[in-house]
Amino acid sequence: MTHARLSARQRGAILIFCLVFLLVLTLMGAAGMQSAVLQERMAGNLLNHDSARHAAEATLQEAQHWLAAQSARPLADSVGVWSRDSADPDHSNAVPWWEEPDCLGADWWQRHTREAREVPSPAQAYFLIEEFASVADSPIYSYRITVRGTGLSESVAILLQAVVVRSFTSEQPR
Repeated sequence: MTHARLSARQRGAILIFCLVFLLVLTLMGAAGMQSAVLQERMAGNLLNHDSARHAAEATLQEAQHWLAAQSARPLADSVGVWSRDSADPDHSNAVPWWEEPDCLGADWWQRHTREAREVPSPAQAYFLIEEFASVADSPIYSYRITVRGTGLSESVAILLQAVVVRSFTSEQPR
């Protein structure tokens, strides 16, 4: 066989090899891009969740400081303190009020609770203080603080609760 005949037969082989190699590289690049987009979404969700958690924790501290600053016992149904479970829209079931479907939305929290002042925008947080229990014939009272914090979007909301026990030397006038 002559050299001219061999080169005529092998002309298309390099082209097919290059096309297959280019297809493999394209598939690898597409898979890498898909992985990068997924990682970016995960990082954004983590940032959103962390923002909501920080907003809720800061609001919980704000509510605790507000309660600690009261010199006289704040009465339920005044100055933003609720009586125990009075926020529950359906007392007939055993579901706590903060898990009721009516109380899960941002609009309920905006209408019925106090907005936190210490939370940087765009995060939002609200708190509700309930008089939880009292010790008979004693100036010791406990309050349940429920906080709802949202992150960079309303799609992530975190609820936190704390019980604060406090004694007061005087009652607020009715």
